[in-house]
Amino acid sequence: MADTRLPIIVGCTGHRDLRDEDIPRLEADYKDILIDLQRQYPSTPLIVLTALAEGADRIAARVARAIDLPYYVALPLEKELYEVDFETEASLREFRELVDGAAMCFTTPLVHGATREGIRDHGPERRMQYAQVGAVISRYSQIVVAFWDGVDLQKTGGTSNVLRFRLQGVPDIEGLAHHPLDSVDTGIVYQIWTPRKSNPDLGALGGTVRKLYPIGFDSDEQAERIISRTFSELDDYNREVIERTPHLEKEIEQSKKYFVPDELRVKLDKDEQQTIETFATVDAIANHYQKATNSGFRGVYTLILLAAVIFDLYAHLYYDNKTWLGGYLVTIVLAFLWYSRARKGRFQTRYLDFRALAEGIRVQFWWQHLGLIRSVSDHYIRKQRSELDWIRGGLRTVMLRSSRDLLSANRSHEGAKRERIENVLKHWVHDQAAYFDKARHRDHHKHQKFERVINVFFYLAIGFAIVQMFLPPSHLMVVAIGISPIVAALLGNYLEKNALAGHIKQYDYAAGVFSRADRHMQSLLASGDLHTARNFVFELGLEALAENGDWLLLHRERPLEVPKG
Repeated sequence: MADTRLPIIVGCTGHRDLRDEDIPRLEADYKDILIDLQRQYPSTPLIVLTALAEGADRIAARVARAIDLPYYVALPLEKELYEVDFETEASLREFRELVDGAAMCFTTPLVHGATREGIRDHGPERRMQYAQVGAVISRYSQIVVAFWDGVDLQKTGGTSNVLRFRLQGVPDIEGLAHHPLDSVDTGIVYQIWTPRKSNPDLGALGGTVRKLYPIGFDSDEQAERIISRTFSELDDYNREVIERTPHLEKEIEQSKKYFVPDELRVKLDKDEQQTIETFATVDAIANHYQKATNSGFRGVYTLILLAAVIFDLYAHLYYDNKTWLGGYLVTIVLAFLWYSRARKGRFQTRYLDFRALAEGIRVQFWWQHLGLIRSVSDHYIRKQRSELDWIRGGLRTVMLRSSRDLLSANRSHEGAKRERIENVLKHWVHDQAAYFDKARHRDHHKHQKFERVINVFFYLAIGFAIVQMFLPPSHLMVVAIGISPIVAALLGNYLEKNALAGHIKQYDYAAGVFSRADRHMQSLLASGDLHTARNFVFELGLEALAENGDWLLLHRERPLEVPKG
Protein backbone atom coordinates (compact mmCIF):
# COMPACT_ATOMS: atom_id res chain seq x y z
CA MET A 1 0.00 0.00 0.00
CA ALA A 2 1.26 3.48 -0.89
CA ASP A 3 2.49 5.84 1.80
CA THR A 4 -0.39 8.30 2.17
CA ARG A 5 1.14 10.45 4.87
CA LEU A 6 1.48 14.12 4.01
CA PRO A 7 5.11 15.29 4.06
CA ILE A 8 6.69 18.53 5.14
CA ILE A 9 8.32 20.00 2.06
CA VAL A 10 11.61 21.71 2.94
CA GLY A 11 12.55 24.07 0.13
CA CYS A 12 16.02 25.49 -0.37
CA THR A 13 17.37 28.74 -1.74
CA GLY A 14 20.76 30.35 -1.41
CA HIS A 15 23.92 31.72 -2.91
CA ARG A 16 25.78 30.02 -5.69
CA ASP A 17 29.22 31.50 -4.98
CA LEU A 18 29.91 29.82 -1.66
CA ARG A 19 33.44 29.70 -0.24
CA ASP A 20 34.86 26.19 -0.25
CA GLU A 21 35.97 26.44 3.38
CA ASP A 22 32.40 27.19 4.53
CA ILE A 23 30.71 24.21 2.87
CA PRO A 24 31.33 21.56 5.61
CA ARG A 25 29.90 23.89 8.27
CA LEU A 26 26.91 24.83 6.09
CA GLU A 27 26.19 21.16 5.43
CA ALA A 28 26.31 20.47 9.16
CA ASP A 29 23.95 23.39 9.89
CA TYR A 30 21.50 22.20 7.26
CA LYS A 31 21.68 18.62 8.51
CA ASP A 32 20.96 19.82 12.07
CA ILE A 33 17.79 21.59 10.86
CA LEU A 34 16.52 18.48 9.11
CA ILE A 35 17.35 16.20 12.05
CA ASP A 36 15.63 18.60 14.45
CA LEU A 37 12.48 18.62 12.27
CA GLN A 38 12.47 14.82 12.25
CA ARG A 39 12.73 14.83 16.02
CA GLN A 40 9.91 17.36 16.46
CA TYR A 41 7.56 15.66 13.98
CA PRO A 42 8.42 11.96 14.09
CA SER A 43 5.34 10.75 12.19
CA THR A 44 5.84 13.12 9.27
CA PRO A 45 8.12 12.40 6.31
CA LEU A 46 10.39 15.20 5.09
CA ILE A 47 11.02 15.91 1.41
CA VAL A 48 13.64 18.40 0.26
CA LEU A 49 12.80 20.63 -2.72
CA THR A 50 15.71 22.19 -4.61
CA ALA A 51 16.51 23.69 -8.02
CA LEU A 52 20.02 22.11 -8.00
CA ALA A 53 21.84 25.31 -8.91
CA GLU A 54 25.46 25.35 -7.85
CA GLY A 55 26.17 26.20 -4.24
CA ALA A 56 23.38 26.10 -1.66
CA ASP A 57 20.94 24.05 -3.76
CA ARG A 58 23.49 21.26 -4.10
CA ILE A 59 24.09 21.26 -0.32
CA ALA A 60 20.38 20.55 0.20
CA ALA A 61 20.41 17.58 -2.17
CA ARG A 62 23.69 16.12 -0.88
CA VAL A 63 22.64 16.29 2.77
CA ALA A 64 19.19 14.84 1.98
CA ARG A 65 20.84 11.92 0.19
CA ALA A 66 23.34 11.43 3.03
CA ILE A 67 20.58 11.04 5.65
CA ASP A 68 18.27 9.01 3.36
CA LEU A 69 15.67 11.71 2.76
CA PRO A 70 13.98 11.93 -0.65
CA TYR A 71 14.41 15.14 -2.59
CA TYR A 72 12.50 16.72 -5.46
CA VAL A 73 14.19 18.76 -8.16
CA ALA A 74 12.43 21.75 -9.72
CA LEU A 75 14.24 22.91 -12.84
CA PRO A 76 13.71 26.43 -14.19
CA LEU A 77 14.64 25.32 -17.72
CA GLU A 78 14.79 22.12 -19.70
CA LYS A 79 17.70 20.05 -18.48
CA GLU A 80 19.89 20.64 -21.52
CA LEU A 81 19.45 24.43 -21.35
CA TYR A 82 19.96 24.52 -17.59
CA GLU A 83 23.23 22.60 -17.86
CA VAL A 84 24.74 25.60 -19.65
CA ASP A 85 24.88 27.29 -16.22
CA PHE A 86 27.50 24.78 -15.02
CA GLU A 87 30.90 25.60 -16.44
CA THR A 88 33.08 22.83 -15.02
CA GLU A 89 32.89 19.16 -15.84
CA ALA A 90 32.77 18.29 -12.11
CA SER A 91 29.77 20.58 -11.55
CA LEU A 92 27.94 19.18 -14.55
CA ARG A 93 28.65 15.60 -13.45
CA GLU A 94 27.37 16.30 -9.94
CA PHE A 95 24.22 17.93 -11.32
CA ARG A 96 23.42 14.90 -13.46
CA GLU A 97 24.08 12.49 -10.59
CA LEU A 98 21.78 14.45 -8.28
CA VAL A 99 19.05 14.64 -10.91
CA ASP A 100 19.26 10.86 -11.39
CA GLY A 101 18.96 10.32 -7.63
CA ALA A 102 15.91 12.56 -7.19
CA ALA A 103 12.58 11.06 -6.15
CA MET A 104 10.97 13.47 -8.62
CA CYS A 105 12.25 15.95 -11.18
CA PHE A 106 10.06 18.42 -13.05
CA THR A 107 10.60 21.44 -15.25
CA THR A 108 8.51 24.58 -14.91
CA PRO A 109 7.09 25.84 -18.23
CA LEU A 110 7.93 29.03 -20.04
CA VAL A 111 6.71 32.18 -18.31
CA HIS A 112 4.05 33.96 -20.35
CA GLY A 113 5.77 35.91 -23.11
CA ALA A 114 9.03 33.98 -22.97
CA THR A 115 10.29 31.94 -25.91
CA ARG A 116 12.63 29.01 -26.22
CA GLU A 117 15.09 31.20 -28.11
CA GLY A 118 14.76 34.02 -25.57
CA ILE A 119 15.73 31.87 -22.60
CA ARG A 120 18.92 30.55 -24.20
CA ASP A 121 20.85 33.68 -23.27
CA HIS A 122 21.32 35.07 -19.77
CA GLY A 123 18.83 37.88 -20.18
CA PRO A 124 15.46 39.00 -18.78
CA GLU A 125 13.51 36.00 -20.07
CA ARG A 126 15.90 33.50 -18.54
CA ARG A 127 15.93 35.41 -15.24
CA MET A 128 12.12 35.21 -15.15
CA GLN A 129 12.41 31.43 -15.40
CA TYR A 130 14.64 31.49 -12.32
CA ALA A 131 12.12 33.75 -10.59
CA GLN A 132 9.36 31.28 -11.43
CA VAL A 133 11.17 28.30 -9.97
CA GLY A 134 11.82 30.40 -6.87
CA ALA A 135 8.10 31.13 -6.68
CA VAL A 136 7.33 27.40 -6.96
CA ILE A 137 9.73 26.62 -4.10
CA SER A 138 8.23 29.43 -2.01
CA ARG A 139 4.65 28.37 -2.71
CA TYR A 140 4.90 24.62 -2.27
CA SER A 141 7.29 24.37 0.68
CA GLN A 142 6.09 24.56 4.28
CA ILE A 143 9.64 25.41 5.33
CA VAL A 144 12.37 27.15 3.36
CA VAL A 145 16.03 27.05 4.35
CA ALA A 146 17.92 30.06 2.99
CA PHE A 147 21.71 30.17 2.77
CA TRP A 148 21.81 33.97 2.70
CA ASP A 149 24.10 36.81 3.75
CA GLY A 150 21.19 39.16 4.47
CA VAL A 151 21.94 41.53 1.59
CA ASP A 152 18.97 42.33 -0.66
CA LEU A 153 20.41 42.72 -4.17
CA GLN A 154 16.96 43.21 -5.79
CA LYS A 155 18.01 40.62 -8.37
CA THR A 156 15.29 38.80 -10.30
CA GLY A 157 15.50 35.11 -9.44
CA GLY A 158 18.11 35.71 -6.74
CA THR A 159 18.02 34.51 -3.13
CA SER A 160 16.61 37.76 -1.74
CA ASN A 161 13.96 37.71 -4.48
CA VAL A 162 12.87 34.21 -3.43
CA LEU A 163 12.74 35.28 0.22
CA ARG A 164 10.59 38.26 -0.70
CA PHE A 165 8.13 35.81 -2.28
CA ARG A 166 8.32 33.70 0.83
CA LEU A 167 7.80 36.41 3.42
CA GLN A 168 5.60 38.89 1.56
CA GLY A 169 3.63 36.70 -0.84
CA VAL A 170 4.20 35.33 -4.32
CA PRO A 171 3.32 37.79 -7.13
CA ASP A 172 1.31 36.82 -10.18
CA ILE A 173 3.72 34.40 -11.84
CA GLU A 174 1.85 31.77 -13.85
CA GLY A 175 -1.03 31.43 -11.39
CA LEU A 176 1.19 31.05 -8.31
CA ALA A 177 0.08 34.27 -6.59
CA HIS A 178 -1.63 34.14 -3.20
CA HIS A 179 -5.06 35.78 -2.88
CA PRO A 180 -4.64 39.51 -2.14
CA LEU A 181 -7.29 39.44 0.59
CA ASP A 182 -5.59 36.57 2.44
CA SER A 183 -2.71 36.69 4.87
CA VAL A 184 0.60 35.32 3.62
CA ASP A 185 0.60 31.61 4.48
CA THR A 186 3.85 30.46 2.90
CA GLY A 187 5.40 29.64 6.27
CA ILE A 188 8.69 29.83 8.10
CA VAL A 189 12.23 30.49 6.84
CA TYR A 190 15.39 29.21 8.47
CA GLN A 191 18.16 31.60 7.48
CA ILE A 192 21.67 30.25 7.73
CA TRP A 193 23.92 33.31 7.68
CA THR A 194 26.22 32.46 4.79
CA PRO A 195 29.32 34.28 3.59
CA ARG A 196 29.89 34.30 -0.14
CA LYS A 197 32.83 35.07 -2.36
CA SER A 198 31.39 38.49 -3.22
CA ASN A 199 30.59 39.24 0.47
CA PRO A 200 32.97 37.17 2.60
CA ASP A 201 32.94 39.11 5.88
CA LEU A 202 29.85 38.53 8.07
CA GLY A 203 31.72 38.86 11.37
CA ALA A 204 29.97 37.14 14.28
CA LEU A 205 26.90 36.40 12.15
CA GLY A 206 28.61 33.81 10.02
CA GLY A 207 27.29 30.33 10.75
CA THR A 208 24.38 31.39 12.94
CA VAL A 209 20.80 30.36 12.21
CA ARG A 210 17.68 32.46 12.73
CA LYS A 211 14.00 32.11 11.89
CA LEU A 212 12.11 34.54 9.68
CA TYR A 213 8.31 34.73 9.55
CA PRO A 214 5.84 35.98 6.91
CA ILE A 215 4.27 39.40 7.35
CA GLY A 216 0.86 39.58 8.99
CA PHE A 217 1.64 38.29 12.48
CA ASP A 218 1.55 40.55 15.53
CA SER A 219 4.90 39.22 16.74
CA ASP A 220 7.47 36.52 16.10
CA GLU A 221 6.18 34.70 19.18
CA GLN A 222 2.66 34.57 17.74
CA ALA A 223 4.02 33.42 14.38
CA GLU A 224 6.08 30.67 16.01
CA ARG A 225 3.10 29.49 18.05
CA ILE A 226 0.72 29.34 15.09
CA ILE A 227 3.21 27.74 12.69
CA SER A 228 4.30 25.17 15.29
CA ARG A 229 0.65 24.28 15.89
CA THR A 230 0.20 23.81 12.13
CA PHE A 231 3.06 21.31 11.97
CA SER A 232 1.82 19.54 15.11
CA GLU A 233 -1.62 19.13 13.52
CA LEU A 234 0.01 17.72 10.40
CA ASP A 235 2.03 15.30 12.52
CA ASP A 236 -1.16 14.24 14.35
CA TYR A 237 -2.74 13.50 10.96
CA ASN A 238 0.22 11.38 9.92
CA ARG A 239 0.18 9.50 13.22
CA GLU A 240 -3.50 8.74 12.59
CA VAL A 241 -2.63 7.38 9.16
CA ILE A 242 0.05 5.13 10.64
CA GLU A 243 -2.22 3.83 13.39
CA ARG A 244 -5.55 3.60 11.55
CA THR A 245 -4.60 2.40 8.07
CA PRO A 246 -3.87 -1.26 9.04
CA HIS A 247 -7.34 -1.49 10.63
CA LEU A 248 -9.22 0.20 7.78
CA GLU A 249 -7.90 -1.65 4.74
CA LYS A 250 -11.38 -2.83 3.70
CA GLU A 251 -12.85 0.65 4.11
CA ILE A 252 -9.96 2.19 2.13
CA GLU A 253 -10.56 -0.24 -0.74
CA GLN A 254 -14.26 0.65 -0.71
CA SER A 255 -13.42 4.37 -0.80
CA LYS A 256 -11.17 3.84 -3.81
CA LYS A 257 -13.89 1.98 -5.69
CA TYR A 258 -16.45 4.62 -4.80
CA PHE A 259 -14.14 7.43 -5.89
CA VAL A 260 -12.88 5.93 -9.17
CA PRO A 261 -13.95 2.50 -10.49
CA ASP A 262 -11.27 -0.13 -10.96
CA GLU A 263 -11.51 -0.13 -14.76
CA LEU A 264 -10.56 3.56 -14.88
CA ARG A 265 -8.04 3.50 -12.04
CA VAL A 266 -5.78 0.95 -13.75
CA LYS A 267 -5.50 3.29 -16.76
CA LEU A 268 -4.30 6.26 -14.72
CA ASP A 269 -0.70 7.29 -14.26
CA LYS A 270 1.30 6.75 -11.08
CA ASP A 271 0.73 10.28 -9.79
CA GLU A 272 -3.05 10.08 -10.14
CA GLN A 273 -3.11 6.70 -8.44
CA GLN A 274 -1.12 8.17 -5.55
CA THR A 275 -3.74 10.91 -5.18
CA ILE A 276 -6.52 8.29 -5.15
CA GLU A 277 -4.70 6.31 -2.45
CA THR A 278 -4.38 9.45 -0.34
CA PHE A 279 -8.04 10.36 -0.83
CA ALA A 280 -9.22 6.87 0.08
CA THR A 281 -7.15 6.80 3.27
CA VAL A 282 -8.36 10.23 4.40
CA ASP A 283 -11.95 9.37 3.46
CA ALA A 284 -11.89 6.10 5.41
CA ILE A 285 -10.47 7.77 8.53
CA ALA A 286 -13.02 10.59 8.21
CA ASN A 287 -15.81 8.00 8.07
CA HIS A 288 -14.35 6.29 11.13
CA TYR A 289 -14.47 9.52 13.12
CA GLN A 290 -17.89 10.36 11.76
CA LYS A 291 -19.20 7.16 13.34
CA ALA A 292 -17.35 7.96 16.57
CA THR A 293 -18.79 11.49 16.58
CA ASN A 294 -22.34 10.25 15.99
CA SER A 295 -21.86 7.69 18.75
CA GLY A 296 -20.65 10.48 21.04
CA PHE A 297 -23.72 12.61 20.36
CA ARG A 298 -26.15 9.72 20.78
CA GLY A 299 -24.46 8.45 23.93
CA VAL A 300 -24.40 11.84 25.68
CA TYR A 301 -28.00 12.68 24.82
CA THR A 302 -29.28 9.21 25.72
CA LEU A 303 -27.58 9.27 29.11
CA ILE A 304 -28.79 12.81 29.89
CA LEU A 305 -32.34 11.76 29.00
CA LEU A 306 -32.04 8.67 31.18
CA ALA A 307 -30.72 10.82 34.04
CA ALA A 308 -33.72 13.15 33.70
CA VAL A 309 -36.17 10.23 33.80
CA ILE A 310 -34.47 8.68 36.86
CA PHE A 311 -34.45 11.98 38.73
CA ASP A 312 -38.11 12.66 37.93
CA LEU A 313 -39.04 9.18 39.19
CA TYR A 314 -36.97 9.74 42.32
CA ALA A 315 -38.48 13.19 42.96
CA HIS A 316 -42.11 12.14 42.58
CA LEU A 317 -42.29 8.41 43.29
CA TYR A 318 -39.19 7.14 45.12
CA TYR A 319 -37.95 10.19 47.05
CA ASP A 320 -37.35 8.05 50.13
CA ASN A 321 -35.14 5.59 48.22
CA LYS A 322 -31.56 6.89 47.82
CA THR A 323 -30.78 4.18 45.29
CA TRP A 324 -32.68 6.18 42.68
CA LEU A 325 -30.70 9.30 43.53
CA GLY A 326 -27.52 7.23 43.25
CA GLY A 327 -28.68 5.99 39.86
CA TYR A 328 -29.18 9.60 38.76
CA LEU A 329 -25.67 10.55 39.87
CA VAL A 330 -24.12 7.52 38.17
CA THR A 331 -25.91 8.31 34.91
CA ILE A 332 -24.82 11.95 34.97
CA VAL A 333 -21.22 10.89 35.62
CA LEU A 334 -21.41 8.40 32.74
CA ALA A 335 -22.68 11.17 30.46
CA PHE A 336 -19.73 13.37 31.35
CA LEU A 337 -17.30 10.46 30.93
CA TRP A 338 -18.78 9.68 27.52
CA TYR A 339 -18.49 13.34 26.58
CA SER A 340 -14.93 13.56 27.95
CA ARG A 341 -13.90 10.52 25.91
CA ALA A 342 -15.23 12.08 22.71
CA ARG A 343 -13.64 15.43 23.52
CA LYS A 344 -10.27 13.99 24.55
CA GLY A 345 -10.26 11.85 21.41
CA ARG A 346 -11.18 14.95 19.37
CA PHE A 347 -13.66 12.81 17.45
CA GLN A 348 -15.63 15.70 15.96
CA THR A 349 -12.60 17.85 15.19
CA ARG A 350 -10.84 14.99 13.46
CA TYR A 351 -13.96 14.03 11.54
CA LEU A 352 -14.42 17.58 10.24
CA ASP A 353 -10.73 18.11 9.47
CA PHE A 354 -10.33 14.79 7.67
CA ARG A 355 -13.55 15.35 5.73
CA ALA A 356 -12.35 18.82 4.69
CA LEU A 357 -9.03 17.35 3.56
CA ALA A 358 -10.76 14.55 1.63
CA GLU A 359 -13.07 16.94 -0.20
CA GLY A 360 -10.14 19.17 -1.09
CA ILE A 361 -8.27 16.18 -2.51
CA ARG A 362 -11.38 15.17 -4.46
CA VAL A 363 -11.44 18.49 -6.33
CA GLN A 364 -7.65 18.53 -6.68
CA PHE A 365 -7.73 15.10 -8.31
CA TRP A 366 -10.28 16.03 -10.98
CA TRP A 367 -8.45 19.27 -11.73
CA GLN A 368 -5.27 17.24 -11.98
CA HIS A 369 -7.02 14.74 -14.29
CA LEU A 370 -7.72 17.55 -16.75
CA GLY A 371 -4.27 19.08 -16.42
CA LEU A 372 -5.66 22.04 -14.49
CA ILE A 373 -2.63 22.43 -12.28
CA ARG A 374 -4.07 24.84 -9.76
CA SER A 375 -3.76 24.31 -6.05
CA VAL A 376 -7.00 23.80 -4.16
CA SER A 377 -5.32 25.36 -1.12
CA ASP A 378 -5.47 28.78 -2.80
CA HIS A 379 -9.27 28.66 -2.92
CA TYR A 380 -10.35 26.55 0.03
CA ILE A 381 -11.61 27.23 3.60
CA ARG A 382 -10.46 30.83 3.55
CA LYS A 383 -12.84 31.59 6.45
CA GLN A 384 -10.91 29.18 8.68
CA ARG A 385 -7.40 30.49 8.00
CA SER A 386 -4.74 29.84 10.67
CA GLU A 387 -6.63 27.07 12.48
CA LEU A 388 -6.75 24.88 9.36
CA ASP A 389 -3.46 25.92 7.77
CA TRP A 390 -2.20 22.36 8.06
CA ILE A 391 -4.93 21.25 5.62
CA ARG A 392 -4.01 23.88 3.05
CA GLY A 393 -0.33 23.00 3.40
CA GLY A 394 -1.21 19.32 3.05
CA LEU A 395 -3.22 19.98 -0.10
CA ARG A 396 -0.26 21.78 -1.65
CA THR A 397 1.95 18.75 -0.99
CA VAL A 398 -0.70 16.49 -2.54
CA MET A 399 -0.55 18.62 -5.67
CA LEU A 400 3.23 18.84 -5.78
CA ARG A 401 3.72 15.13 -5.11
CA SER A 402 1.23 14.18 -7.82
CA SER A 403 2.51 16.52 -10.54
CA ARG A 404 5.75 15.41 -12.12
CA ASP A 405 4.93 17.77 -14.99
CA LEU A 406 4.03 20.67 -12.68
CA LEU A 407 2.35 23.42 -14.73
CA SER A 408 3.64 21.77 -17.89
CA ALA A 409 2.17 22.07 -21.37
CA ASN A 410 2.33 18.27 -21.77
CA ARG A 411 -0.04 17.63 -18.88
CA SER A 412 -2.31 20.44 -20.04
CA HIS A 413 -2.52 18.90 -23.53
CA GLU A 414 -3.20 15.40 -22.16
CA GLY A 415 -5.88 16.68 -19.79
CA ALA A 416 -7.77 18.45 -22.58
CA LYS A 417 -8.68 15.19 -24.30
CA ARG A 418 -12.37 14.32 -24.66
CA GLU A 419 -12.01 11.01 -22.83
CA ARG A 420 -10.75 12.75 -19.70
CA ILE A 421 -13.53 15.31 -19.71
CA GLU A 422 -16.03 12.46 -20.06
CA ASN A 423 -14.40 10.77 -17.04
CA VAL A 424 -14.93 13.93 -14.99
CA LEU A 425 -18.54 14.16 -16.12
CA LYS A 426 -19.33 10.52 -15.33
CA HIS A 427 -17.33 9.90 -12.17
CA TRP A 428 -17.49 13.27 -10.46
CA VAL A 429 -20.22 15.55 -11.78
CA HIS A 430 -22.88 12.88 -12.33
CA ASP A 431 -21.98 10.95 -9.17
CA GLN A 432 -22.02 14.10 -7.02
CA ALA A 433 -25.38 15.16 -8.45
CA ALA A 434 -26.80 11.75 -7.54
CA TYR A 435 -25.18 11.78 -4.09
CA PHE A 436 -26.49 15.21 -3.10
CA ASP A 437 -29.95 14.43 -4.45
CA LYS A 438 -30.05 11.24 -2.38
CA ALA A 439 -28.61 13.00 0.68
CA ARG A 440 -31.13 15.83 0.65
CA HIS A 441 -34.06 13.40 0.49
CA ARG A 442 -32.52 11.23 3.23
CA ASP A 443 -31.98 14.15 5.58
CA HIS A 444 -35.35 15.71 4.76
CA HIS A 445 -37.03 12.42 5.71
CA LYS A 446 -34.94 12.18 8.88
CA HIS A 447 -35.73 15.78 9.81
CA GLN A 448 -39.46 15.18 9.35
CA LYS A 449 -39.32 12.10 11.60
CA PHE A 450 -37.58 14.08 14.34
CA GLU A 451 -40.09 16.91 14.03
CA ARG A 452 -43.00 14.47 14.31
CA VAL A 453 -41.53 12.81 17.41
CA ILE A 454 -40.77 16.20 19.01
CA ASN A 455 -44.34 17.34 18.36
CA VAL A 456 -45.73 14.10 19.79
CA PHE A 457 -43.93 14.66 23.08
CA PHE A 458 -45.05 18.28 23.30
CA TYR A 459 -48.64 17.20 22.62
CA LEU A 460 -48.28 14.47 25.25
CA ALA A 461 -47.10 17.02 27.80
CA ILE A 462 -50.14 19.20 27.08
CA GLY A 463 -52.49 16.20 27.06
CA PHE A 464 -51.15 14.78 30.32
CA ALA A 465 -51.50 18.18 31.99
CA ILE A 466 -55.11 18.55 30.82
CA VAL A 467 -55.99 15.04 31.99
CA GLN A 468 -54.36 15.69 35.37
CA MET A 469 -56.58 18.75 35.84
CA PHE A 470 -59.67 16.54 35.90
CA LEU A 471 -58.32 13.55 37.80
CA PRO A 472 -57.12 13.03 41.37
CA PRO A 473 -53.40 13.86 41.88
CA SER A 474 -51.09 11.19 40.48
CA HIS A 475 -47.34 11.12 40.93
CA LEU A 476 -46.96 8.99 37.82
CA MET A 477 -48.87 11.54 35.77
CA VAL A 478 -46.68 14.34 37.15
CA VAL A 479 -43.61 12.36 36.07
CA ALA A 480 -45.07 12.02 32.56
CA ILE A 481 -45.90 15.74 32.44
CA GLY A 482 -42.32 16.62 33.44
CA ILE A 483 -40.52 14.14 31.22
CA SER A 484 -42.42 14.75 27.97
CA PRO A 485 -41.18 18.32 27.31
CA ILE A 486 -37.66 17.31 28.42
CA VAL A 487 -37.62 14.59 25.76
CA ALA A 488 -38.90 17.07 23.18
CA ALA A 489 -36.30 19.67 24.16
CA LEU A 490 -33.42 17.18 24.09
CA LEU A 491 -34.48 15.88 20.68
CA GLY A 492 -34.72 19.46 19.40
CA ASN A 493 -31.26 20.24 20.73
CA TYR A 494 -29.88 17.04 19.20
CA LEU A 495 -31.46 18.02 15.88
CA GLU A 496 -29.83 21.46 16.08
CA LYS A 497 -26.40 20.02 16.93
CA ASN A 498 -26.57 17.67 13.95
CA ALA A 499 -27.49 20.61 11.68
CA LEU A 500 -30.01 18.60 9.68
CA ALA A 501 -31.93 21.70 8.60
CA GLY A 502 -28.68 23.25 7.36
CA HIS A 503 -27.78 20.03 5.57
CA ILE A 504 -31.05 20.02 3.67
CA LYS A 505 -30.48 23.56 2.39
CA GLN A 506 -26.86 22.88 1.43
CA TYR A 507 -27.56 19.51 -0.17
CA ASP A 508 -30.48 20.98 -2.07
CA TYR A 509 -28.23 23.75 -3.40
CA ALA A 510 -25.35 21.37 -4.22
CA ALA A 511 -27.70 18.91 -5.96
CA GLY A 512 -28.95 21.76 -8.13
CA VAL A 513 -25.42 22.94 -8.94
CA PHE A 514 -24.16 19.51 -9.97
CA SER A 515 -27.36 18.68 -11.88
CA ARG A 516 -27.06 21.87 -13.90
CA ALA A 517 -23.34 21.20 -14.37
CA ASP A 518 -24.16 17.72 -15.64
CA ARG A 519 -26.53 19.08 -18.28
CA HIS A 520 -24.19 21.91 -19.27
CA MET A 521 -21.16 19.65 -19.69
CA GLN A 522 -23.17 17.18 -21.77
CA SER A 523 -24.18 20.07 -24.01
CA LEU A 524 -20.57 21.26 -24.34
CA LEU A 525 -19.36 17.77 -25.17
CA ALA A 526 -22.12 17.32 -27.73
CA SER A 527 -21.01 20.52 -29.46
CA GLY A 528 -17.34 19.54 -29.25
CA ASP A 529 -16.37 22.58 -27.15
CA LEU A 530 -13.77 20.80 -25.05
CA HIS A 531 -11.89 23.96 -24.09
CA THR A 532 -14.94 25.53 -22.46
CA ALA A 533 -15.88 22.24 -20.79
CA ARG A 534 -12.41 21.96 -19.26
CA ASN A 535 -12.48 25.51 -17.92
CA PHE A 536 -15.98 24.91 -16.62
CA VAL A 537 -14.64 22.08 -14.44
CA PHE A 538 -12.33 24.57 -12.76
CA GLU A 539 -15.28 26.86 -11.97
CA LEU A 540 -17.31 23.91 -10.73
CA GLY A 541 -14.44 22.93 -8.47
CA LEU A 542 -14.44 26.40 -6.92
CA GLU A 543 -18.17 26.08 -6.27
CA ALA A 544 -17.71 22.65 -4.69
CA LEU A 545 -14.95 23.99 -2.43
CA ALA A 546 -17.12 26.91 -1.33
CA GLU A 547 -20.03 24.58 -0.55
CA ASN A 548 -17.85 22.27 1.49
CA GLY A 549 -16.30 25.20 3.33
CA ASP A 550 -19.80 26.32 4.35
CA TRP A 551 -20.60 22.77 5.48
CA LEU A 552 -17.45 22.71 7.58
CA LEU A 553 -18.26 26.05 9.19
CA LEU A 554 -21.82 24.88 9.91
CA HIS A 555 -20.52 21.96 11.97
CA ARG A 556 -17.62 23.71 13.66
CA GLU A 557 -20.19 26.11 15.14
CA ARG A 558 -22.01 23.14 16.69
CA PRO A 559 -19.49 21.29 18.88
CA LEU A 560 -20.42 18.29 20.99
CA GLU A 561 -21.46 19.49 24.46
CA VAL A 562 -23.38 18.12 27.41
CA PRO A 563 -26.93 19.57 27.22
CA LYS A 564 -27.56 22.00 30.06
CA GLY A 565 -30.61 23.75 31.43
